[in-house]
Amino acid sequence: MNIQNIRTADIQIGEHHRKDHGDLESLARCIETESLLKPIGVTPDNQLIWGHRRLLACRDILGWETLPANVIDVPSIAHGRFIEWAYSKELAPSEMVALIDAVRCFEHGGDRRSDQARKSGDVSTKEACKRVGISDDTFYRAKQVCAEGSPELKEAMDKRLVSINQAHKLLKLPADIVQECVERLPSATAAERRAVTKTAKRIERERRKQELLSRPILIPSSDEMIQLHHCRFQELAEVTGLKEASAQAIITDIPYGEEFLDQLDDLAAFAERYLADGGIFATHTGKRFLPQLMEAMGKRLDWLWMIDSHYSNEGCALYQHDAEGNKFRIFCKTKNIVLYTKGVPTTIESFIDLLPHAVKQKDWDDWQQPLAEVEYLVETLTCPSDLVIDPCGGGFTTAIACLRHFRRFVGCDVQQQWVANGQERVDKTRAELIRELEIHLTDAADLGRPMNAASLFSEWAKAERVSPLVAKQIVNQLPDDVRGLLDDDMPSAA
Repeated sequence: MNIQNIRTADIQIGEHHRKDHGDLESLARCIETESLLKPIGVTPDNQLIWGHRRLLACRDILGWETLPANVIDVPSIAHGRFIEWAYSKELAPSEMVALIDAVRCFEHGGDRRSDQARKSGDVSTKEACKRVGISDDTFYRAKQVCAEGSPELKEAMDKRLVSINQAHKLLKLPADIVQECVERLPSATAAERRAVTKTAKRIERERRKQELLSRPILIPSSDEMIQLHHCRFQELAEVTGLKEASAQAIITDIPYGEEFLDQLDDLAAFAERYLADGGIFATHTGKRFLPQLMEAMGKRLDWLWMIDSHYSNEGCALYQHDAEGNKFRIFCKTKNIVLYTKGVPTTIESFIDLLPHAVKQKDWDDWQQPLAEVEYLVETLTCPSDLVIDPCGGGFTTAIACLRHFRRFVGCDVQQQWVANGQERVDKTRAELIRELEIHLTDAADLGRPMNAASLFSEWAKAERVSPLVAKQIVNQLPDDVRGLLDDDMPSAA
């Protein structure tokens, strides 16, 4: 190796492929502190081959008049640079973490961000990351993957089969699902690797579906306030003994695709038959087949109004075709809720026709609607103890709204896993309400407050944003010692 001290003024840079020089100030400080660990490369006639950033830092910032250079004879400048880059291997994320940890030092006197820290040879995490060329957020994510991830996930990250950010997101998922994702990565396409977290969620949903399909469906008794059934809505009356003209509202979220169009007439006939006089039919709907829905419902019921459900931060891209077959895109940020009545509505006093929401809620179903929105419909269109029907249950958000606001509910879905999922959701919601009521009553007793049931139930209902009648319904499910704290006997509403 021919290392010589070359005058910086004599080095000719010429055309250089690297356009972004990065943080030269940090590089200059590093060279000043640690010295120039790797010489630049030049030809015998002082043409720069590699080390452009090092030259600029030493010459322009540090003011060096000479610096060590490896003088080599190459066929061309480009050839020399190619050979240098070919031999330079990019650090793997785990190597990068180890390197940054090695140059950092927490045990020194002084602020790591101060000049004192730099002069002592110690550097902060942020500065160490700058020298390596990454953000400190990326470093901390990579470090967490190295510390908490499986060896397979760490290896996939090091091999660039998965990005640092995606690997960090995978840490939040169950280990067996992450393992299956990692096993798929070597044969995955580049697009599939970029979307590996979506793949993980699909695996998670598929396992959840299989678990739900293996779970037996509980058949509710006819006297239960919340009833979920596994059947087509055309069979719901036969399965449940539902009486004609018995429901004050049908609140549902029908499938938006073309496959449901042939059932719209059946749905309209169902609504006409089982809604009481003055009852309301309300359904979320997409816009693509809105005319077909309105035509079918208009044959049986009376048009009332349309509510817009608006998502301020989210939306979806839809593709349509014009009359000549040209495709165009619509970015949709609203859904419609159409309202029909069977005769003159008897319960509505007022409502607003724009419901804004910050984010979507998809915890229980891919097509789940926000609970607050469905609760608004239930409270606005019905009264306590009214019967609400949902013929297309899905995530059974309507059932949860009815449970929380003391409405009777009968609903169904053709997919067994959604019914099992809905029954679990109802049980979980009821258990949470019972637990919160127990905490409210015991806290009141501990504080020495008057244990008046009506007053305490009203407070609890306001805090939980539910009907006070729900407390009367679930009070008998509390432990005897908790129920005994109440001064007055308040029977269950059930």
